[in-house]
Amino acid sequence: MQTAEAAFLGELGYSQVKVLRYLPSFTRRVSLCSAKKKKMKYLVVKYHEYNLRRIVTDSVICGLSIAIFRPIKAYASVTERIRGEMIARDVLKKVSIRTSTLIYPKRMDQLPRLGYFIVEKHIESVPLSQFALSAEPKVMRSIGYSMGVKTASLHKLQYAFGDNRASNTLIEQRGKEYTFYKIDHEYFCWDPSNVFQMLDIIMLTQYPGIPDSFVNRFFKGYSDAEGYAALKVKPEYFERATHLFGNLLSIPLHFIKQFE
Repeated sequence: MQTAEAAFLGELGYSQVKVLRYLPSFTRRVSLCSAKKKKMKYLVVKYHEYNLRRIVTDSVICGLSIAIFRPIKAYASVTERIRGEMIARDVLKKVSIRTSTLIYPKRMDQLPRLGYFIVEKHIESVPLSQFALSAEPKVMRSIGYSMGVKTASLHKLQYAFGDNRASNTLIEQRGKEYTFYKIDHEYFCWDPSNVFQMLDIIMLTQYPGIPDSFVNRFFKGYSDAEGYAALKVKPEYFERATHLFGNLLSIPLHFIKQFE
């Protein structure tokens, strides 16, 4: 029986489509596929389908968004989530944050004619949540500082990742060089009230398994890049708030990590 991924990629002109494996995702069906168009490629296909976790997540995000004057647009709409992923790539490029190459959709008028799919080029990488388990402290310090600087650059534009978990950051290694990529931008948003910017850092630095070697250098990079000034808070206040809200988020974050 033909899979939904094979049928969809066939519409895009690919042949010999094979689902190699399904990738961890809390709310979507995400698969790694091989497919041929002139030559064989490895693609990540994300399919937006409604399930209980999707409905609960959207309800929480929509409620929070409304409470702070709706910086996230209409997240009950799948189209708006996909639009957010497309906008995110343009904004992140401005602050030199890498993202996976988007293959489909290229334009919003392509939706929903072919369905609610996103297709990206596969990156040979490891999620930060997994990478942190075995990486040397000096490597984690280097990555943490770089991510702190880049995150501050994004926040100064009043944008937020929205779902800045360690599993949504990929680490690519080439020799002794490490590069991070951001993925899953469906909650990417413009937020002049700075609530989602704070949640960005709380969700990343308080994520289960993230070591202090990373966290301390992340805050250093964020401070050096004047991120605190952009949020109009003092570092001491923010770090206390991070630990406070991190404790409140510890249970749901541990629950979500089971699906990674």
